[in-house]
Amino acid sequence: MSDYDSIDFFTDPSLVPDPYPYFDYLRSRNPVLRLPHHGVVAVTGYEEAAAVYKDTDSFSNCVALGGPFPPLPFEPAGDDINAQIDQHREKFPMYEHMVTMDPPDHTRARSLLSRLLTPSRLKQNEEFMWRLATASSTSSWATAGASSSANTPNPLPPW
Repeated sequence: MSDYDSIDFFTDPSLVPDPYPYFDYLRSRNPVLRLPHHGVVAVTGYEEAAAVYKDTDSFSNCVALGGPFPPLPFEPAGDDINAQIDQHREKFPMYEHMVTMDPPDHTRARSLLSRLLTPSRLKQNEEFMWRLATASSTSSWATAGASSSANTPNPLPPW
């Protein structure tokens, strides 16, 4: 038995610096593998993952942000729970975020953003964020000193 057999992907800090050997191990066992924790299935093969992403009738993005931790807000009934997911969608954590949407809502939201998410536009956004971060940190250090963050404005996301 490998040390990887007992690892909980969602909580084990040893995976943070370099998770790739763990994924390689899972893939070597099977590209689709039920994990021992939280009742989840790991899909590590490219073709298998592509098939999952394209099969929106069988798979949902509703738990994309919470993973297996928040319980379903309903008791699943039957093999097809799509209608139940739709009926309870607002009870899922961060349900309004695009990554948790399923088609056709995801398709609509993505089409609205498609002109903003071009490579050149993303590069411009990155350059702006670097300038903003530099200006914010420079301003804060000048007024509060390098050791204080109390006066630091927070225009950037905390992650």
